[in-house]
Amino acid sequence: MSAFLVSDSHLDAIVTAAIFGPAEVRSYPERWSPPRFGRVGGLRCEPSNGSALGLALLRENEASLAARYPGRWGTPADGYSYMQDFSSFARLPALAVLKLIDCYQYQSCEHDGWEASDAAFFCTKLRESLISHLPGYDALPWSLD
Repeated sequence: MSAFLVSDSHLDAIVTAAIFGPAEVRSYPERWSPPRFGRVGGLRCEPSNGSALGLALLRENEASLAARYPGRWGTPADGYSYMQDFSSFARLPALAVLKLIDCYQYQSCEHDGWEASDAAFFCTKLRESLISHLPGYDALPWSLD
């Protein structure tokens, strides 16, 4: 398996979805409950924390690359700054964000601490939050007799 560092745009899309929900959320914030980044307390998913959220995700991705390519992975990126111009970056549909999370997790899971990391927990919680916003989800039965 090879791994790569995800782009700032990739991180922006995940952070934007965590804060504002996917494109299917028509009445923010009434229909979106942002997950927290971390198990205990955790960083709140809100615009003022966007850069901190993205940077935490970036650092896990870098840890994965350092584990996957020991001695060959360069220095960590200078940082990450969450894009603040929301008009230039539309919220993506839930299905697209789920795919971005899959890619991010694949790129970030190479180090021993991944499973217990706040980033892994966050991805699971964001995925769970997005599923109910998939097209057709509300029309399906809740249970079967």
